Amino acid sequence: MPDITQLRRALADYATVLEEKQAAVRDALSEVESAYAALRDVYGGDGAQQFRRTWDMASDAFRSYDEGVPVLLEQLRDKIDQLAAIDRAD
Repeated sequence: MPDITQLRRALADYATVLEEKQAAVRDALSEVESAYAALRDVYGGDGAQQFRRTWDMASDAFRSYDEGVPVLLEQLRDKIDQLAAIDRAD
């Protein structure tokens, strides 16, 4: 049987790293969105329209990631709590 304490700690570490990475992605996306807004104000034509479609798809993917992380974190925390209860019972 795997060591419950070790598994719980590994999941807790993973949750912490996931939160940190989500914050980093969110900050970086904010910076890139600001730069894109400035570019959009001066860039026109067919190239701009194509770039905008690609930008919108990429932006949607990042938003999906950002919205999905809290769901995953909640599931991880539930499992961590369950493992902690099992660990205490042993």
